[in-house]
Amino acid sequence: MNIRLDDSEIGIYRDELLEMIRGIVSVGEVQLSSGAMSDFYIDLRRLTLDPRGSFLIANLISDKLKSVEFEAIGGLTIGADPIVGAICYHASLTDAGITGFLVRKEDKTHGMMKRIEGPEIKKGAKIILVDDVVTSGGSTLEAYNTVMKSGYSVIKAIAIVDREEGAREMIESLEIEFEALFTKSEIIQD
Repeated sequence: MNIRLDDSEIGIYRDELLEMIRGIVSVGEVQLSSGAMSDFYIDLRRLTLDPRGSFLIANLISDKLKSVEFEAIGGLTIGADPIVGAICYHASLTDAGITGFLVRKEDKTHGMMKRIEGPEIKKGAKIILVDDVVTSGGSTLEAYNTVMKSGYSVIKAIAIVDREEGAREMIESLEIEFEALFTKSEIIQD
């Protein structure tokens, strides 16, 4: 990916996004998609669907990928949808030549019955998986399994927030690199 920002821009963007995330943390018992209960919740769709949040996220993730060679970026719907769209738009500004895709949670039962949606991706393509918030890594694992069964090669996973509850370990056990823009420890300060 040829989108380059200097370190001072990245630092400014990172600080701004961190403050935006801290501003949307909800405290109180909530059930997560994994079924686990938590005493806090971060609804990142409030930022991934916000123009400024989307801009910051696309820039920061693109910076993490500046020296990674890959053909496509995607993840499990619905957390990955706005992230993929923002990164694809961002990449179009420099003709970076990447493709976006989305993985359905279950097989489609009509039309072309595809589980992976988006433009055609050649078999064996190097794939980056993205997600908004990871806890145990279940969504990333589901996307990983679907993408691998379809003949692609997952080389890295990136999340905006790692809740530090096992996702990193699970993802790295798949022998792919994992990075998060932020961790729970950075966001929630006691």
